Amino acid sequence: MAANKDLVKNIIWRVLVVMLVIGVASIFIFEMYKTHVQKNMEFTSRYTFSIDIDKNGNVVNSEDEEESETSSDNENTYNFASMSTTTVADTWIDSFLDQFTGIFVPRSKKLSNVKINDTTILDESTRTCLISFNANVVSQSSEYFSTWDGVTLNGKLTCEWVVTFSLVDHYDNTATVYVSAIQTPEDYGISQYDESIQNSASTTTVTSNTSTDELSSYNISNSILYVSYNGSSSYIVVPVDIENLIYDSSSSTSSSTSSSSSDKVVLSTSYMISQSMTAFVYGGKSVNENYVPLSVIYSNDKGTNWTTYELSSTLNSVDFAYVNFVDTTNGFIVVGYDSNYDTGVQSSIIYRTTDGGETWTEMGNTPLQHPIKGVLTTDNNTIFICYYYNENYVSNLYVSHDGGTTFSNIILEDQELDSSAASSGSTTLTWSDVYKDALVPILEDDSTIVVYLSQGDDATYNDGKTAAKYTSSDNGVTWNYVGQLEINVTE
Repeated sequence: MAANKDLVKNIIWRVLVVMLVIGVASIFIFEMYKTHVQKNMEFTSRYTFSIDIDKNGNVVNSEDEEESETSSDNENTYNFASMSTTTVADTWIDSFLDQFTGIFVPRSKKLSNVKINDTTILDESTRTCLISFNANVVSQSSEYFSTWDGVTLNGKLTCEWVVTFSLVDHYDNTATVYVSAIQTPEDYGISQYDESIQNSASTTTVTSNTSTDELSSYNISNSILYVSYNGSSSYIVVPVDIENLIYDSSSSTSSSTSSSSSDKVVLSTSYMISQSMTAFVYGGKSVNENYVPLSVIYSNDKGTNWTTYELSSTLNSVDFAYVNFVDTTNGFIVVGYDSNYDTGVQSSIIYRTTDGGETWTEMGNTPLQHPIKGVLTTDNNTIFICYYYNENYVSNLYVSHDGGTTFSNIILEDQELDSSAASSGSTTLTWSDVYKDALVPILEDDSTIVVYLSQGDDATYNDGKTAAKYTSSDNGVTWNYVGQLEINVTE
């Protein structure tokens, strides 16, 4: 009898083990499949999202279209000009939002409890309507939906879009719905948001990278430069003549007619302020007819002590500078000088320290004699140099993995444009026609590097409001395409 009980126990344990193994294997296989599916998922922006519909306003796929082509009778072909804009809008917004609700959608791009609140016709003749909807953002830390011109409160996203549609009739009882324009109600001339809520709406802004802690800052008062740490109201004097600092020539308060340096804005890349290291690059120019050597002043103890190092006694007309210490030991300075922005020429040079700023080594020139847009350093060997776009160069983004000794240009892989590209003008656009101007790389908190390819000054695709996003998790060795996103660019 005891032997039978032991046998039953063994069988039960074996069954449980087998079930556990099957369960673990199933979860593993599901996660692998999920990862595979997610890698191949594409999310189309609201500006470029298009659908094919039938005469009943239902979405049709390619198989349905082929069937329709073979069975259509010209005498009974539906006239899509008579289809109501409400039908078009409802079908389009349902299909657009459906991209973000599937089981395999990554959390950062996932919506739940989607509700279309209202579709209001504003102008039937131009197929313009106001679409209002809300949804729960699954990952509240995600910034993906911050470009949707909506308001997010307690994880709930509310949007109102004024959308103008365009229909292309294929004369086979199907038509393609495109978006001609998307505006906010305010831009269109109406406002249905509560004003206090609308004021809290945010927009994703891509800015040039700086090396300053969020709560640290500088201030110029009475011709004295001060720094403050960790949001403190207590300011510490930086012992440098403010006339010698490098100012941002693009700032509205930094014109040559400004009578006081306190009215100017210090070039954001020319300094860093952090708990571990503070540094300002200055000089490399003539001030009041006296030459000031290119120098850096720094402190590794939050302003208790300051050290000045002269980088060059010959460089002149410095108008760009970047400084960053990647740790307490290693740091880089990149300067641009003798610039002629009309002809697109600028000389530039790299300096490097490996002893916390006590000594600096000249590493040589950057790869191009062209004006620098911005720089990013991620460790003691990796430097990204981003130049202003010039069609004569294969790429305006370069990287060095040996501390600035050698550089290679970064070529981001072309993708397929959305189908609306074919109808955006008389000439069919290609990826490289549209997305060509790399913005300064951004280092995320998780060490991921983000690069946006913008459309440049001659942008026409999607009204120039979209950019292609790429990411790298191996310090710029390889790049992954993320998608076309709506951004505001501030450089």
